[in-house]
Amino acid sequence: MDPRTTIMADLAKRICARVADCKDEAKTKAYAIVPAFRAWGWDEADPQQVVHEAPFRLPGDPSPTWCDYAFMVDGQQAVLIEAKAHGKDLDREYSQLHDYFGRSRSVLAILTDGQTWRFYSDLDFPNQMDHEPFRVIDMCDLCEGDEEFLRAFRREGFEATAIRARAEGARESERLLERLRGWLDKALANPSDALVRLAMTESDYDGRRGQAERESWRAGIRRAFADVKGATLASDTERADVTGSEYHPPSDLATPLTAPGKPTRRARPTKPDGFRLWGRDYPAKNWNEVWYGVAEALYDRHPDRFRDAVGRPQGKRSFVEVDRQTLPSPVYRVRDSQYWVGGGGNADAMRSRSVRLLKLCGYTEADVEFRNA
Repeated sequence: MDPRTTIMADLAKRICARVADCKDEAKTKAYAIVPAFRAWGWDEADPQQVVHEAPFRLPGDPSPTWCDYAFMVDGQQAVLIEAKAHGKDLDREYSQLHDYFGRSRSVLAILTDGQTWRFYSDLDFPNQMDHEPFRVIDMCDLCEGDEEFLRAFRREGFEATAIRARAEGARESERLLERLRGWLDKALANPSDALVRLAMTESDYDGRRGQAERESWRAGIRRAFADVKGATLASDTERADVTGSEYHPPSDLATPLTAPGKPTRRARPTKPDGFRLWGRDYPAKNWNEVWYGVAEALYDRHPDRFRDAVGRPQGKRSFVEVDRQTLPSPVYRVRDSQYWVGGGGNADAMRSRSVRLLKLCGYTEADVEFRNA
């Protein structure tokens, strides 16, 4: 590994070791944020490199307000950094940095509580900070590529526009991929005549191609697509946890949950005391927290498969969406992702919802244990 990248991994470890001491914003800056600046090679004592309390005058405010930090390049603000006390809800702190960004020439912006670092730019509209960060890094849970990304913020050779360009390219690639997925879903769920003919040709079918045969092939394509979408097994590589923790495969589908011929009556769920998943215990004080915890654990392990749950209705409403406005409250954002999950419901509903999401990611009800207080 590049030694400069290793420095970023060491930085994350040091920050993670100190976040418990970040009791307020001042300590968060001292123990987690300023050390990151130094590791990047930015001298916080040099106003030519780092400006403290960069002033901004916002509409309707007679006095100026201040952004915590600004990285300076050639005398111009290149990156705005807004610091919050560790543990603050960063979703609620977005608007202030958004206003600062629109009144600066900065290319990038960072919102952080020392542990979670959210990186923003103006990929959607010029000089208007995007609502969603293009990258989110948890210093206590680094994912693949995070160290390399952090290295790009080193002052030596720093190019804010290059970081933005890479983010824009990644965003466009993701949009294209989502567009193609949507097209493929529609095409295979309702195969056109052209697709049916292509399938017949590409599969070396040499039989009749009348209306009856085409309808049979159309139905076959739908069934095959449903089998692929509902596949319950994948290779260990596909299921690898990017955090490096041990992989726990799904339970054997052939293992009965109860003895044959002896149906059991499920006890009425009471207040939960957490749940157990893949051999790990997760705390939870209520059933909404159980559901949110299962969703977050699955996203951490299967970010590529989580999209399969988007728009999947349970009853009359789906419970995983990209647009939070379409979900019933309370709404919870899955950490470091674009996905939101909606709560609200009794214990049975939350358990059922959690099990269904597990199944969409290739697991079974036997893989989770719900504990009652």
